[in-house]
Amino acid sequence: MGASSEALESSKFRVGPKHIAIVVVVAATVGILGAFGIISFFAVPGVSAFYIAIGFYTAFAIWFGGWGVVGVTIGTSLGAIFAGTPIPIALAANIPGSIIQAGLPALAVRWLGMDPRLKTRRDWIIFVLVCNLLTVIIPGCLFMATLAAFGVMPWSVAFTAGILSYVVGDVIVIFIITTPLLKGLSNYVMRTQFYMRGWWD
Repeated sequence: MGASSEALESSKFRVGPKHIAIVVVVAATVGILGAFGIISFFAVPGVSAFYIAIGFYTAFAIWFGGWGVVGVTIGTSLGAIFAGTPIPIALAANIPGSIIQAGLPALAVRWLGMDPRLKTRRDWIIFVLVCNLLTVIIPGCLFMATLAAFGVMPWSVAFTAGILSYVVGDVIVIFIITTPLLKGLSNYVMRTQFYMRGWWD
């Protein structure tokens, strides 16, 4: 299937008030929820056992494309900093992983043709494999490697207790938060001017 011609035609980069609004709202929401998740559900240094923010920003990336990715990347770094993570570690650990973590769900819609409303079996398969499992496992390994490289935790902890807490917690959050968000709100969001059919518009 792949992206529709409409999505391809609307993928040119442009900046307007609605795009700035998306970035600001997404970054603020993710930053607040991210800090809350790290502080309230501490697992190992820098890791939340129940990172609430990912449940919301997976949906944001699906709905808002590249602007969602930008907002998520800013928000995750700010959330970590608000929660007390040193700035160099917060940026190094969150920016690359967040681009992947938000980029994969955005890609699922725009390149793989997943309907955000999850109407078909194909939509569900893409959602589970791309928007959940790959979205968690790939950035999780990158995140843990970064923390270990900075000496936040030993490599042995990073890829045992650390990665287990990260992956299991995030997979659960995406299922219990992102799924109802998509099923309940996608119809509405897709009728607004804020929904991005392409990456940027």
